[in-house]
Amino acid sequence: MIFSPLQRVGGGIIGIMLLLTLAGPLLATLIPNSELGLPFEPVSAQHWLGTDYLGEDVLNRLLKGGAMLVLLASLVVAGSWLIAGSLAIFATLRGGVWDRIMRQLADMLQSLPGMLLLMLVVVIQGPGYGSAAIAALLISGMDILRLARSVTLQVMQHDYIEIARLRGESLAWIVRYEAFPALIPLISADIGVRFVNALFVVATASFLGLGAQAPQADWGLMIMENRQGLILQPLAVISPVIALLLLLLPVNLLLDSLFTPVPSRQKTKNQQMVMDINPVDRVLLLVKDFSLSIGTIQLLYAVNLTVKIGEIVTLSGASGSGKTTLLHSLLNDLPLGCNQSGQVWIAGQPVLGCSPRDSRKLRRRYIGYMAQDPRVALPAHQRIGCTLTHRARSLGFPRAEISRYLPGQLVRVGLPGHSAFLQRYPHQLSGGQQQRVLLALALFGDPQLLLLDEPTSALDAENITLFYRLIKRLAREKEIAVLMIAHGMDVIRETADRVVVMAHGECQESTDCQDFFRQPRSEAGKRLLAASLPCQPPRLNVTDIQSGLQVRGLQLQLPSGQILHRDINFSLSVGSCLSIVGASGSGKTTLLRGILGLQPATKGSIYWQQQSLSLRFKDRSRGQRQLMQYVPQNPYDSLNPFWLVRHLLLRPLTIFQPHLRGSELEKELLETMNRVALPTELLSMRVRQLSGGQRQRVALARALAARPQLLICDEVTSALDSENRQSLLRLLNTLRECDEMTLIMVTHDSAMPAEMGGNILHLGSESARVMPAGFQRSMMASGSQNE
Repeated sequence: MIFSPLQRVGGGIIGIMLLLTLAGPLLATLIPNSELGLPFEPVSAQHWLGTDYLGEDVLNRLLKGGAMLVLLASLVVAGSWLIAGSLAIFATLRGGVWDRIMRQLADMLQSLPGMLLLMLVVVIQGPGYGSAAIAALLISGMDILRLARSVTLQVMQHDYIEIARLRGESLAWIVRYEAFPALIPLISADIGVRFVNALFVVATASFLGLGAQAPQADWGLMIMENRQGLILQPLAVISPVIALLLLLLPVNLLLDSLFTPVPSRQKTKNQQMVMDINPVDRVLLLVKDFSLSIGTIQLLYAVNLTVKIGEIVTLSGASGSGKTTLLHSLLNDLPLGCNQSGQVWIAGQPVLGCSPRDSRKLRRRYIGYMAQDPRVALPAHQRIGCTLTHRARSLGFPRAEISRYLPGQLVRVGLPGHSAFLQRYPHQLSGGQQQRVLLALALFGDPQLLLLDEPTSALDAENITLFYRLIKRLAREKEIAVLMIAHGMDVIRETADRVVVMAHGECQESTDCQDFFRQPRSEAGKRLLAASLPCQPPRLNVTDIQSGLQVRGLQLQLPSGQILHRDINFSLSVGSCLSIVGASGSGKTTLLRGILGLQPATKGSIYWQQQSLSLRFKDRSRGQRQLMQYVPQNPYDSLNPFWLVRHLLLRPLTIFQPHLRGSELEKELLETMNRVALPTELLSMRVRQLSGGQRQRVALARALAARPQLLICDEVTSALDSENRQSLLRLLNTLRECDEMTLIMVTHDSAMPAEMGGNILHLGSESARVMPAGFQRSMMASGSQNE
């Protein structure tokens, strides 16, 4: 961690002050000749800082007067976050009347001036340190209620909260182990400001005579008591003032240093000042011998890449091959301490070695970037219109033109341009709509280079085709250079001009698209093509339909009150698979949530092996919750990044297999990892250290830890490369063969139903119908594989 000289000075000052303050009462007993003298005596050999209005030694009282202030301020900070933070998380997760009461309480406290609040507490409690601390607690608490609620609302969008609910975790457990860890970065950033405010409130209360009472030694009280002798003995007033300033001013500097280190300059080598390329070649992006490492870990090795104006280049390769890292390198958006070498040029401008300010200017002028996960990229607390407006303003659009520009920008990417859509929040949109909003943001200002990180992972086959047709048309008509990460071979074949295959941080080959599909030059390219071939569904002895899942007359309703489907009926035998398909926004995920009981159906019934299941998951027994497990679409979002993989898997084991203890529990944990073909070394890692394929298998392992009979998967292959996709499908089919696992699979991948076998449930705009297994072949012929 690197600190600036100013931060080091501030840290040194606050460290010395805290040491003197806390050890002050002890040091005061060691001062000789500190007996009473005359009031307001000047500095002398007997009294180094003179005496106060009572004739007491100022230095003696100064050493004694800060310990209680620091102690109370620390207790106020800890108490306010513990009480107000927990209350905000609890009320927000509970929702309804609890959330309204919490917001009204925060509004009421916010409407009261801090001084008035202090006087009200003193009237009720009486003057003293206790009243000052309570007032400081209330003043800090009203801000923390709002901050913690805002963060909790964002945390609630993560799938790991719903996974915990499905396990039957109590609200107190979710608050402590799932939601509260998300507040740690906020607490780290806020604690310095909160400590200063608390210290200021307590000292001010003493200065006004509402906090510390004579004869207590307190810096605020010393200022008030000695103010009438400021001319006779100024040190009696100035000394506590200086002590407060030395404690208040550097504290933020120190705490900010601990949690926000000064960015170190990235080490860059071989960045030439002139772009060495012929302008006739129309090259917009040039990457030459680019390498990237963090410490001893080499991420990219001598990457060479060019993208011409109007050209579409696809990056393909297995998860963890360095595709997304390369995109972030082009954006100059890398972790601290990276070592870079080589050359990167965009539109004739050097990228490596740019200051953060110059990098932002370069991105605004030339680059449009579409992130992989819209739930992370779109602010959860902002309406869509607000997010688009901020983007337009950052690009310098005149305010008067923004309102006219936004609808056309949405229509351009296939979204409604009316005001009602602009008023929605991200969580009110389907996954496909969220990704198209990201595309609209990337296309603002007509960038010359478009960087797309797996842009269609949540779109259905029809919308995938429309999306890439739009990208291709824009590249040709607007002469936009496109560099995109994609996994689907059909998409690459129809869209890309050139294919770049990456493996282990290296570019294995860069080939014309048609030549690549005729004969890949690299082993990695050959593996990708081989993995895109469909696997055969398992041959299973299907049991009686009555012994599996039955859904009768299910009616689904959105939170807005709109009825999505009125009459859904299907039956599923043990060991079989049902593939749910349909356009984006047709209600596939809503149906899964209805079956799970997360979004209770308004009508209908659900049976498992002729046993009725409640439509609300809260009313289901632990055994009923165990038989049905859920694997969400985004593994990174469904796995809490705060915990190790070991903890993520141990929790469902201890809940659903409580008889396991000690070595038996460890054996079951290792067996669960083995079932999903993951090495045991991953147990000591966090989610951010895993590749995409590993994350998906960890999410699957967590579901299998409950030993379920029905596994519900929501587009689990959408973000996987061809190799990992095929490997995961084979794993799921193995579970069906060996454990008679029943599967429900939501997918936009038109090839998957044929590979998994079983029936297809197609959700249309007005009806839902089950199609026999023979229909799968026609789907494969008419659709294209999703990435």
